[in-house]
Amino acid sequence: MIFEVDRWPDCTAVMWTHAAEDKSVPVFIKKSVFIHWKSEDGLRQLLMSSSFDWTKPRLINAFLLSGLPVLKECLKMKGFPNPENMVDCELNDTAYYLHKTAPRTENMTDDNVTISPLKPEHSQLVSRTWKFGGTAAAEEYLHYQISTFPSACVYDKDGNPLSWI
Repeated sequence: MIFEVDRWPDCTAVMWTHAAEDKSVPVFIKKSVFIHWKSEDGLRQLLMSSSFDWTKPRLINAFLLSGLPVLKECLKMKGFPNPENMVDCELNDTAYYLHKTAPRTENMTDDNVTISPLKPEHSQLVSRTWKFGGTAAAEEYLHYQISTFPSACVYDKDGNPLSWI
């Protein structure tokens, strides 16, 4: 992995990605960038001082939409073509913290449904219903996501998935 911070040792922003030559990382992850920050100034300093090549296609994961103005500002200053109209971007606020927001199930009285995490074997079903799905690469990506991160799924009484996040 490759890490960069806004300053050391008292960092307020960190960015990480995988090295292109790392063969242990699935292909879809190699284009991914992860950024976490505590302050807009730290985010701005990190993005402006970064040695990261922003001209290559990237998937910025778990980026809070509140940081989008700073990202656009920095990309514009770095000469990124037209960051105001990022037409190739699918904007999603992907900071989901299920452990803090998932509903409590202790008082659930409906015996026809249960709530529990998605299972990796459901990645094909999720891929078929996802607008970016339907390919082997999408299924591999979803299998990784389901196996790695928290999820919630409503199952019917026969154990079939009805709805998930």
